[in-house]
Amino acid sequence: MLHEAERLGKELGCTFTHTCTFTYQSPNFYKNMGYEVLGVNDEYPD
Repeated sequence: MLHEAERLGKELGCTFTHTCTFTYQSPNFYKNMGYEVLGVNDEYPD
């Protein structure tokens, strides 16, 4: 699904994408898909 969203974005002329995730939502999934961490909010309440 992510690959299809990226493909459609490129087709529509998008040049940038980002996503937000929490530690329990598998940030490693996005890293494995080639995404980079741009910021971390360590003060977000548990």
